[in-house]
Amino acid sequence: VNHRLKQSFKRLHAVKRLTGWSRARKTRELGLWWQKLLNLDEATQVSIEGNPRVLLATSLGAYQPASRLDSLLAMALKLRGAEPHVFLCDSFLPACQLVDAYFYPNQDKFLRHGSRHDVCRTCTEPTAAVFEALDVPVHRFSSYVADLRRHEIGELAAGIPAREISGYRSSNIAVGEHALAGALRFFASGSLDREPRGEEVLRSYFRAALLTAEATRGLLAEMEFDNVVLHHGLYVPQGIICEQFRVRGTRVATWHPAYRRGCFTFSEDDTYHKTFIDEPTDKWEGIPWTSALDSSLMEYLESRRCGSRDWISFNRQPIESLEEISSSLGLDPDKPWIGMLTNVLWDAQLHYAANAFPSLLDWTVRTIEYFAGRPDLQLIIRAHPAEVSGQLPARQTISDELNQAFSVLPDNVFVI
Repeated sequence: VNHRLKQSFKRLHAVKRLTGWSRARKTRELGLWWQKLLNLDEATQVSIEGNPRVLLATSLGAYQPASRLDSLLAMALKLRGAEPHVFLCDSFLPACQLVDAYFYPNQDKFLRHGSRHDVCRTCTEPTAAVFEALDVPVHRFSSYVADLRRHEIGELAAGIPAREISGYRSSNIAVGEHALAGALRFFASGSLDREPRGEEVLRSYFRAALLTAEATRGLLAEMEFDNVVLHHGLYVPQGIICEQFRVRGTRVATWHPAYRRGCFTFSEDDTYHKTFIDEPTDKWEGIPWTSALDSSLMEYLESRRCGSRDWISFNRQPIESLEEISSSLGLDPDKPWIGMLTNVLWDAQLHYAANAFPSLLDWTVRTIEYFAGRPDLQLIIRAHPAEVSGQLPARQTISDELNQAFSVLPDNVFVI
């Protein structure tokens, strides 16, 4: 309830302004920190002309982890002889990852103006100032798309049949897939079917994805890059940029804040949502194992119960008593317990080659139907705690969907 209440405050105009002001203030503080550091260290003034060129496709200036880590990466690259550049959206896209339906419960204003009148106002310039102070060239999206192309893209986004958007590809880039993932994230829902303005918001994200692709092509027509680094590697605009460079054969590294405090996950060529599935196992199978490593790993895994060593955790105060859990659910201790762990329905809705079911919800319903015919077993479905405690609480939950799918759950199926 507290998390949903917090999100509801986003609807207030004053809160939107304060959120933007807070993000901008934090970014300016980052700039001041860099200025003090640079004044202390003349070694940061290095010659980079003609060295490997690396694009930091930060894109969303108000995404705080990106402004911080990408500025650190930029300076680290400079100190090692590389030539970093930054790519930023400058109130150019009609939709992006920074906005959601909690900010815009009535989507009319969002569909007319995007977020230019609130979120965008404090997004680009504070971050651009940080990188410019580091003497890192900043490239803005709008500089690389001609007015005529903007108009043509707008007509395409408005005219394409809605059913064709998710599968739309351009130059072998899954533009529509990332647009759909972005729209689902906007609504914090695994489906647009029940959203009155779902199709229109999807078209906004589709137009944003097409504009991102065009801006990236324009940048590449002006200069080449040896490597690209960007956060997430999915949604709009990051997923489009990631795919464009990968298709060109440019080395791509994506990153995301890891759960563990002070750590980041870096993946080669794609979002970690996909690389974790198909990365070569020889990267970790041959690690020389020691008792110290084993002890360190087990201690960390134990800490995951309540996230004491993590900066991303969705259940800080879990109920750990097996007896208490069993009693509250009414479990039979004489029958096997089988756990089923669901994800947030809207999260990272991309196409995965190994998908066995059309959707997470379909998998859940089909599994319950199977267990309905197995009274000798007990199925315990753990709804992902981020449905309620995540930064973007789900507007479509597993529990709500199961209540619609089943008038009464089978006696041997339990939901936590």
